[in-house]
Amino acid sequence: MLFVISTLVVALPSVEAQSTRATFPYIGATPNPVNVGGETLIHLGITEPTRAGDGWVDMTVTVTKPDGTNQTLGPFKTDSTGGTGTVFVPAVAGNYTLVTHFPEQEYQGVIYKASTSEPLIVEAIEGTIDYYPSFALPTEYWSRPIDPQIREWYTLAGSWLTSAPENLYVPYNDGPETAHVLWAKPLTHGGLVGGDVGMEISMNQGPVAFETGDAYEGKWQSRFIVDGTLIYTHHTSIRQLEYTAVDLHTGEVLWTRVFGANLTISMVQLFYWQSYNYMGTYAYLWCTSGSTWYAYDITDGSLRWTITNVPSGTTIVGDNGEIYRYSYTSSQRRFTLWNMSALISMEGSFVGFSGPSPRTIDAGGSNPSSTAQRRAWAMNFTFPEGTYPGSISKVYLGDRIIGTQLTNQVVRMWGISLEPGCEGLMLFNNTYTPPAYWYEGNV
Repeated sequence: MLFVISTLVVALPSVEAQSTRATFPYIGATPNPVNVGGETLIHLGITEPTRAGDGWVDMTVTVTKPDGTNQTLGPFKTDSTGGTGTVFVPAVAGNYTLVTHFPEQEYQGVIYKASTSEPLIVEAIEGTIDYYPSFALPTEYWSRPIDPQIREWYTLAGSWLTSAPENLYVPYNDGPETAHVLWAKPLTHGGLVGGDVGMEISMNQGPVAFETGDAYEGKWQSRFIVDGTLIYTHHTSIRQLEYTAVDLHTGEVLWTRVFGANLTISMVQLFYWQSYNYMGTYAYLWCTSGSTWYAYDITDGSLRWTITNVPSGTTIVGDNGEIYRYSYTSSQRRFTLWNMSALISMEGSFVGFSGPSPRTIDAGGSNPSSTAQRRAWAMNFTFPEGTYPGSISKVYLGDRIIGTQLTNQVVRMWGISLEPGCEGLMLFNNTYTPPAYWYEGNV
């Protein structure tokens, strides 16, 4: 009897109903109004997101034209935010009515009901619309922060990211043609000494001044400028080693700090990060101690994060401010390139602080074990058979490696491709005889 009853219970079908949920579609357009024949970006979707990698499907947009006829855009699949985009180009002047349609669909056991957005009127007009007007360079005093919409000012709002830039080439920092003093702050004592000190032996047999130069003792040894903030230290040999941050526009001291165990700032990083849902530039002060690197915030000098076991090599910077380190082993003809940004993240926001701050990340040195550590190695290849005298002089990311050996009797130059898909190919390997006067004049 018990067996028969239990069998009947198992055989009963489930009658539990699926849950349903209302949906709220939207539609937007920019620019609006739009030129006839010009593009307007349509943003459509519903307010409900999905899991990463998923999206809503079969969404459409109905466009009612000025003559009353309809055009359907789509179907579209959204991204995980619940939205997506498309481009619409009006052919004639007039008002276009756009409506988003969301068809009923099931997702993760829930039925999302069909719905329609409120209508959006897009006006198409003849002529030219100046959608993004430019701004002239400033003709009077200006301060920071600069509104990022004033994009033309990038030509004069640059930074000084290393203490001694290569070839002293620091573009986008032109000063005003009618310069004037905003503020003054003494770096050391100076001026007339007074009294008869040195008068007998001075060149003019008269009063003398305090020394004020830094040719030997160095009163201005380490300095950086980033986003209108001057960061400097007077002497790198004095401990505790203090750095001071000053607002370039006002002269206000923002902070004074000793980094770690008397660490020295190696460089400043401006790193632009762009992903599907976030973009922006991060600014860090970098201090190093052996294979450990420390990133400090320029706003207050606080420690943001630490990278341990950074591989050895020569540091170079990418177009977006990424920090790379390359290494070349001549005996094995082996070239490697390490990308710090790939260690931290390949997508999403740069360094998500979901855990405690400051955060520590292990780079793994030359023996990576984790997925993040392995993906940081952007390149690892062997040069073609041959002789590569001298050493690497320059690495142009995405283009080539230049190697040189220079003497007053022989010049050797070679090049290896870094072009995507052609990494490691030999571009040239040449030997030149310099003019005789190089040797005769011991050039």
